[in-house]
Amino acid sequence: ESSLVDRGFAPRFQWQPTGGVHCFVDEHKANGRIFPKFGATARVARKSRFYVTNVALPTAVFSGLAFTLFAAQPSEPMERLSVAFTLLLTMAAYKITVAGMIPQVSYETLLDQFLLCNFFLLVAMAVVSALLPQVGHDVDAEDLADRVC
Repeated sequence: ESSLVDRGFAPRFQWQPTGGVHCFVDEHKANGRIFPKFGATARVARKSRFYVTNVALPTAVFSGLAFTLFAAQPSEPMERLSVAFTLLLTMAAYKITVAGMIPQVSYETLLDQFLLCNFFLLVAMAVVSALLPQVGHDVDAEDLADRVC
């Protein structure tokens, strides 16, 4: 057992060492030859605060801003759609930006599910903003918006 010095460990803000380092030396045989083999393992845990403050919180803010769609007059659907698509593009650009910060694992994490739900919330709000004026031809647009939203 050896100790792990994390001063030179680049992602130390994302990972916390939880134990020592286990090193081993062995031999590997191949094609009738013997090669030295060295291995090391270290236990680490993710620091969730990093992901909450740098990924989840900004995403939640974008989704919260989507509710400003309902501040626009229902009789002005283009204004609502403009805000909706601006937020969708912002969310997509942010997702691309933070993709390198999110751990690459073969399963869907809680953070992945959170990002997807927020993205689909924005899509649903954009669809409602686009369809609301189309549905209410014979009904006053403001009255319909009040009943639906």
